[in-house]
Amino acid sequence: MSDFNAKRARAKRPCPLWVDAFQRDTPHLAADEVGAYMLILMAMWVRETCDFPDDDRRLAAVSRVSPRLWRSRIGSVIRDFLEVDGGMLISQRLRKEAAYVEQQVARQSNRKKGDKPDKSLKSNETAPTVDIPTEQPTQLPNNPISSDTCVSASADAVDFTKEVFDRGVAFLGKYGTPAQKARSLIGMWRKQSGDTATFNALRDASRLGVSEPVSWISAALKPQPSHQPDLDAIMDGICFGGHQ
Repeated sequence: MSDFNAKRARAKRPCPLWVDAFQRDTPHLAADEVGAYMLILMAMWVRETCDFPDDDRRLAAVSRVSPRLWRSRIGSVIRDFLEVDGGMLISQRLRKEAAYVEQQVARQSNRKKGDKPDKSLKSNETAPTVDIPTEQPTQLPNNPISSDTCVSASADAVDFTKEVFDRGVAFLGKYGTPAQKARSLIGMWRKQSGDTATFNALRDASRLGVSEPVSWISAALKPQPSHQPDLDAIMDGICFGGHQ
């Protein structure tokens, strides 16, 4: 167990992309700026430290734009989403996501070894909760190779659904919603929008401190008129490389 490195294991997992949140945060970005932002996040994800050097030359290179273009326009826009910490650029949201995935891969490793999960991993400092404003759930492993992997992915799916209900009921209960009604509401939201969108709405309601979370979440999950960005233009601005 001592040789297991959860950070290294996490770096080899898919980098989660919550499309609804990403689109809400980036409507003002041009296509090449969206591509640069995504490429930097991916470069951070594959590093065990989940960061990237604060160096304009290296940032331009990983963003696949010229240093001149990075300095003149793209860099200043992308830096608005990031923070500098000891000479490294970090994304607080991505680090929260990374912590949650590391927790999951550690639990999965323990299950495969026949050990009980380390209870310390359930600390509120790393576990996702709608009561922690910046916390997010994670996307499930996507490695359908062996039967063991499929079993683990199924177990994680059950755990995630339970997480949505348990934390959602607790959160709504703080605002006077009885547990039975809260479970019915969460079940309705899940059926309408899925686990991920429901969890994100609960998290956002907590983060924003809304006074009437039931009506706020219902409105947030209500299907909206189609208003899609120019996906062709966005994809033209993104050059996906090989998996690192």
